[in-house]
Amino acid sequence: MSVIRMIIADDQHYVSGEPHGSRAQWLYAACSRNPKSLEELDRLLPEFGGGEEKDLRSFYCWNGSIELEPYDAGLIIVDLAKKWIYAQDSYFGAHRRGSYQPRDLEDRTIEYEFSNEWQFVAEPKWFRYLENLGLKSYGKTPGPAYEKIESEVFFEDDFDFDEEPDEVSALSHETDEETYVSPSVDYMNRVASMVEFEPQNAEEQHDYYTLEHIARYDEEAATAQGRIDEARKEIASRKIELQAVENLRQHDAVPRWELKRIALQARIGRHDKNISRWEEEHTEAAAMAAELRHLLVTDKGREMLKKWEDEEKEGYADRELPF
Repeated sequence: MSVIRMIIADDQHYVSGEPHGSRAQWLYAACSRNPKSLEELDRLLPEFGGGEEKDLRSFYCWNGSIELEPYDAGLIIVDLAKKWIYAQDSYFGAHRRGSYQPRDLEDRTIEYEFSNEWQFVAEPKWFRYLENLGLKSYGKTPGPAYEKIESEVFFEDDFDFDEEPDEVSALSHETDEETYVSPSVDYMNRVASMVEFEPQNAEEQHDYYTLEHIARYDEEAATAQGRIDEARKEIASRKIELQAVENLRQHDAVPRWELKRIALQARIGRHDKNISRWEEEHTEAAAMAAELRHLLVTDKGREMLKKWEDEEKEGYADRELPF
């Protein structure tokens, strides 16, 4: 496997495609020089070697879509604006530091290293926000100042209509989209603090992995609880509407009130079903997090966990993310 799905973005533009692993490493290494934009990255590329491609726009692999799924040899995502990275590949093993031989006429090895400002994110789903930023494709435009106006196609499902359905049977096909929840400040600060841990032996490496799992399961439990709380608020709101509709049905026996009543009951039922699922997810995640706490084997690991919990008790979560 030699092709890697790669996404690089700044606060205005992005490139996305499947370059060969050697080209992906070339781009990845150049990102370690802290370019603030794709335009700056373009100017850095010659320093890191080259080949047939001279800049980002000369790549023929860009496809214009942001897909957060691995392809062939893996997935690399770099947000230049936030200094976030997700890197998982089987071609060159993208890590905080590395080296490679560029494809040019010179016989040399280039070493690169990302500073501690860069956060290595555990899962690609934390980059879903890129899809909603309105970023413009950099790879398919003649210059960063060029703004391409694309025709937009809208579908009825993109909007939430409060009108009554034409037929009652349509209600059976309604589904709730599971809303993406941004990672909490607590979780992101835990991930960022792992840079400080630096395991020195096998036991500390074991604790490093255990702490990563504790952070993830704590976050999953908190996310599930947050969804449960929001769903309960929604149910309370819909029940008030339902009561009003029931009163209207008694005074005005027209079909629309019956349809509205059925629609509201269906929504309440879906929220109840989701709550049951999220309660199971919360229970499982909380139990896993509690059990993992018992698996820490070094004082260093237990001190890191205590540091997290003490900071969060003192209101650490009220602070903004450190980037």
